[in-house]
Amino acid sequence: MIKSNRYYWNNFYRSRKSNFFWPWSDLISLTNRYFKKKNARAKVLEIGVGNGANIPFFLEKKCEFYGIDASEYIIKKLKKRFKTFKKNLFVGNFED
Repeated sequence: MIKSNRYYWNNFYRSRKSNFFWPWSDLISLTNRYFKKKNARAKVLEIGVGNGANIPFFLEKKCEFYGIDASEYIIKKLKKRFKTFKKNLFVGNFED
């Protein structure tokens, strides 16, 4: 992973510049359109999970959720917030 990329995102989340706390409306409408089987357990990989704004939506849909982000800082915070999914949250360079 490019060190400066990791450094940038760690500083970005530490400075609290990310104020997204609600899932994207496009994500909600696309998921509702294509996730038709109510008892099916979909697997979701969110690349660039950020501060986890979409996680509660996917948990409500009972999806098997995985997330990856370049920021060690934000992944550590998400693992504390979503303890049941901490094994599914990863630090990594998703560009590779």
